[in-house]
Amino acid sequence: MVKLFRALLFAAIGLLALAVAVAGLAYALITRSLPDYDADYVLPHTVGDIEIIRDRFAIPHIFAATDSDVFFGLGFVHAQDRLWQMTMLRRTADGRLAELFGEQALAHDLMMRQLDLTGLARATLPHQSGRTIAFLDAYANGVNAWLDIVNAQAKGRGAPEFFLFSAKLRPWEAADSLAIMLLMAFRLADHADDELLRLALLDRIDQTRLFDIMPSNPRPPQLSPIGPIMPTDQASTAPMRPRFGASNAWAVAPRLSASGGSLLAGDPHLDFTAPSQWMLARLELSSGGVIGATVPGMPIMPNGRSETLGWAVTASYLDDQDLYFERLDPNDDERYLSADGYRQFESRWTTIPIAGGGERRYLLRWTQNGPLLPNAWLASRAVAASTPISMAWTTLDPRNRSMTAAIDLMMAHDVAQALTATKPFRSPSLNLILADRERIAMQVLGAAPDRDAEHETRGTMPAAGWRPVNLWQGILAHDTLPRLLDPADGYVANTNNRTSRLPYPRHVSHSWGDSQRIRRLHQLIGAQDIHSSTSFMDMQLDTQSVAARTILPLLLNIPVSPTPGEASAQQRELRQQALSALRNWSGEMNSDLPQPLIYSHWLRALNEGLIRDDLGSLADAMRDVAPEFIERVMRNIDGASAWCDNRLTSQTETCPQIVAQALDAALADLAAQYGNQLSRWRWGDRHLTTHRHPVLGRSPTLSWISDIQHAASGGTHTLNRSALSESGINPDLGIHGPGYRGIYDMAEPGESHFVISTGQSGHPLSRHYDDLNQLWRQGRYVTMSLDRERAQSLAVGTTLITRQESDP
Repeated sequence: MVKLFRALLFAAIGLLALAVAVAGLAYALITRSLPDYDADYVLPHTVGDIEIIRDRFAIPHIFAATDSDVFFGLGFVHAQDRLWQMTMLRRTADGRLAELFGEQALAHDLMMRQLDLTGLARATLPHQSGRTIAFLDAYANGVNAWLDIVNAQAKGRGAPEFFLFSAKLRPWEAADSLAIMLLMAFRLADHADDELLRLALLDRIDQTRLFDIMPSNPRPPQLSPIGPIMPTDQASTAPMRPRFGASNAWAVAPRLSASGGSLLAGDPHLDFTAPSQWMLARLELSSGGVIGATVPGMPIMPNGRSETLGWAVTASYLDDQDLYFERLDPNDDERYLSADGYRQFESRWTTIPIAGGGERRYLLRWTQNGPLLPNAWLASRAVAASTPISMAWTTLDPRNRSMTAAIDLMMAHDVAQALTATKPFRSPSLNLILADRERIAMQVLGAAPDRDAEHETRGTMPAAGWRPVNLWQGILAHDTLPRLLDPADGYVANTNNRTSRLPYPRHVSHSWGDSQRIRRLHQLIGAQDIHSSTSFMDMQLDTQSVAARTILPLLLNIPVSPTPGEASAQQRELRQQALSALRNWSGEMNSDLPQPLIYSHWLRALNEGLIRDDLGSLADAMRDVAPEFIERVMRNIDGASAWCDNRLTSQTETCPQIVAQALDAALADLAAQYGNQLSRWRWGDRHLTTHRHPVLGRSPTLSWISDIQHAASGGTHTLNRSALSESGINPDLGIHGPGYRGIYDMAEPGESHFVISTGQSGHPLSRHYDDLNQLWRQGRYVTMSLDRERAQSLAVGTTLITRQESDP
């Protein structure tokens, strides 16, 4: 028995030692991919020496004798810290995700190949300026220089995620950066999805009720869709409406500024990820230093400042997509009907490899209106069509010079130069907010379709692709897009709200990204005669919900107490406590308060009670509660209170009944989770901002290393936005918001403030993976300067890249 015990003990010790050895080896391999910020290199493809100073947060400050070498340095540092992120963006644009993740990625890959973003990027490259092409090449050389170092020095494949997959990395090309810009445009474009959803909704409800739940401004005339209705009930669950870009940006003129120069603030909102989708950098260009937020994979700075100019962007929601039903030739399904007769599809086959072996082969087809939407992509949106649907999209023009415009913006010196530089910008369509020391401006950028005044659906849903009246007449002149220059009230501001009230077809868009945050922003700007960087910080961090302050009085004025027999005494007491707490609430979505939790659950239950009986499975696509919809119903605008009646019952329900039922359902749910003592409920217990790693975050084991999660204030409709997921086990998760915040005082270049939501590094074992998150979540900033000595004072490392002399 003793011998057996000893044998088992030695075996256990041996297994433990082996496990420790394996873990140690894995740790050693993984940490080899951590870059040494103090290492020097001798590299080809540079003109001269490049110095990269990493300040205390590992933010690179890049100095070189030529602009091309500066962009070489930017490509180098992006690859050092964000190689996995960059390559995943490129692979996404290429339509090569199924190679890694299997069949679940097929629909996306097929859509990317149908749009042919990679081929389009190569086609647009020759249309860029010579300077831009030189910078793209230099950037690619910098990325590839780091790849060569990784391979030569066995630096853990460049990032720990690569150990999970066997796919090899191809060298970076100039066109890859253009493809990533096109991918950004695709992610910010939502009008095609809206058209499909409107068409599906119109099969369930009439046009008046459609405008309740999907407002159109301006409204189109009576819609009579000629195409087939989408049988969405074939899918078990309709998807959420896609969550696209949102942002805040504003600027005040010198007369409203304590420093005597213009002030500008910008915080673009995208999905929270770990690492952030942004990376801070300072570039010393021949035109002067620029500092701000870059996008790994591209040599541009969409949000930033120079010594004399600041800029920020928000999503414009410009309607740059239209869908068309295509009619096939009854005698030849390789031909479709056009305005001048039947035409042959342009077509080619594509093969998509799938992880684990196997592949899928698909026929891609294009019409004169644009590419056909793949059935697999439509099915991923719970849509089925019995006839082909094509998509026209301004981004698909190979003459797209947006990259050149973005490069030229970085080198502009004032508002006037910036407005000129960005004229060629085509996509993604953005609102550009500008400030130099004396002037401020806002300009809508992007290619806007010139639609016929008699377009049958005005672009709100798919139209007949063979009727000339529905086809684009061209692109509107840049000068016709909305612009605000040095306004009389001294400020410009945008939160994705409506930028134009011109009638169709000069309307810019039927749908906008916000109507709530802008009201709060106007309040805060108007509340002070003079502003400073500090007041701008307060605005970026503001968590008061105008939506709550608007909707709650409507709900609280409705008698919501059912008869005593319908609930227990404890339930009635909890209801009264909740109502009392809400009546005394300012609308502050503070993580320590119970009211935001009650408000959020009440509105979610109310929204469900209003729409589920009318929309069926389509209600799953409308879970993102729209304050405008609730307000219309409660005020009975255009008869919207009809939503309160439940079609599935024989009675006629009233709004007070639905409101009361929703409150009781919300409180019962909360009590089941947190008990009956309302004083112990906290918004932050449910509202957890989640910065999720797109790959490692899928693993319950690895996510605790890769994901960053914390309690947060705010919500979907606050300036400090942490938009709710509205799905899954916890629909209160914060998944979308300001991954970057910047504030620039144009009178004091050294007093600009920046922060991103995670850290500079994309390596989960780096101390710079989440160090900036600590500041971001506390509402603090990094003071970044164009002063070289200031960057050096607390630097974590300095890299010198020396030119490699070629052999004689």
